[in-house]
Amino acid sequence: MANPGWLDEAVGEDEASRVTNTPPATLQTMRVRGGGPPFVKRGARVSYIRRDLFQWLTVRRRSSTSDTFHSAESAISRIPNRKGEEKDGRSSATPLPPTEHTASDDDESITNALAKLDSDGRGV
Repeated sequence: MANPGWLDEAVGEDEASRVTNTPPATLQTMRVRGGGPPFVKRGARVSYIRRDLFQWLTVRRRSSTSDTFHSAESAISRIPNRKGEEKDGRSSATPLPPTEHTASDDDESITNALAKLDSDGRGV
């Protein structure tokens, strides 16, 4: 059975680079200049939440070279949340299993993932 919290785990720069097919140096530049995926900085360590990486990629998906960024902006709203609803409240075609989810669950998941990242130094 798949790990249900897999998308919400923190990963290091190497894993983020692999997921996004973006060189680590480019991720570093985007952290300074902006335009990259959201990241978490704790001291000198940088990590990324997998869900953020996939959402960042989804927004940039195109069907042709003439597509503009604005034509794909709504793609992010089609990513289901934990309740299986799209951001506009509609139900998605493949809802996620129902969970009782609170903001403190997010905080705990992120804290646990970052603690694991700190303890083994190579990401989750």
